[in-house]
Amino acid sequence: MAFGARHIDTRLAPARTAVVDGRSARPWFEAPWLSQLILAAPALLFIRIGWKYVSDPLQVAAGSGMILGSPAAITDTRAVGAIFLAFAIVALVSVLSARRVLAGLVLVTTVIGFVTAARVLGVVIDGATPETVFKLVPELVLLTLSSAGILLERRRRVRLESTARQSAFVPAE
Repeated sequence: MAFGARHIDTRLAPARTAVVDGRSARPWFEAPWLSQLILAAPALLFIRIGWKYVSDPLQVAAGSGMILGSPAAITDTRAVGAIFLAFAIVALVSVLSARRVLAGLVLVTTVIGFVTAARVLGVVIDGATPETVFKLVPELVLLTLSSAGILLERRRRVRLESTARQSAFVPAE
């Protein structure tokens, strides 16, 4: 019972969808796998980024023209990689659990949103370098996709809840 609302387990709700030619007439954008697919892409990207930072922080720094001048700087770079790996694990767990897909999408959108905002701030303050613009484009694409995923997942859940409510109040014959 959250804030006085009755919890409806949407995973168990019967599908009230017309069947045409043996297939569901439900639109493709209401399929749960679409939100999971949208969430899987950044999860895999976070694994790649995190592993790169943890396994070879000197190469990561050199790629951006930075010099890690002390063992503490190298360890701090590895810690940034560990944060991305943690985000990846949370996103992957969210992909595998239908109840957690929306939370995973919100997490990914928040992380990518802040990273993108920092990158845009860097472009405004420091200027647009080719490397910054190169990284900004996929970040904007992921931000758009994950935001769309949130909207799709919320819409799907609202429809499932209304279907569950309708079937819960159907009088027995």
